Formats: sequence, structure tokens, C-alpha cells
Amino acid sequence: GIQENTESCLFNLFPNPTKDRITIAFKQPTSLKNTFISIYNGQGQLLLQQYIRKEKTELDLSGFAKGVYLIKLSSDKKTEVSRFVKE
Repeated sequence: GIQENTESCLFNLFPNPTKDRITIAFKQPTSLKNTFISIYNGQGQLLLQQYIRKEKTELDLSGFAKGVYLIKLSSDKKTEVSRFVKE
């Protein structure tokens, strides 16, 4: 898998690498008001953007091509970026 600096990260992504689905799980209970995720491909194109309403959310990536993607989680208080691999 991909090793990330996860000490200050608010969320975990798994499995990484993934085949069809990825789960986003928040490490600490948090207010999800105005929290959304954005997924970008290697060229920086926005492929998916949606609001997060649960502390654990599963995304269907079966329509995505193989490659490395960036996932950005944005809220009123913080923005974090991580990456994952689609096999």
C-alpha cells in the first residue's frame, strides 16, 4: 500500500490500493456540516465531488481508470489531501 503521514490526518482511506471501492473513515467524531470530498486524476481534472454525511463513507470507483488519484476533504475548518491507487 501507500504509506502516508497519517498522524495529523482527520481521515483514513482503505483499502489502498483499491480495485472498485474505497472507504473514507474519520478518525474522530466530527461535525460533517459543509464537509465534502473531491477526487482528482493525475492531470488535476475534477472527477467527483460530493458532500459527506456519515463518519464512514464508501465510494464506488468502478468507473475510474487505473492510476493514482488525489482525494481532497474540505470542511469549514480544514482541508486535507491524500492519495490512493486504483488497480
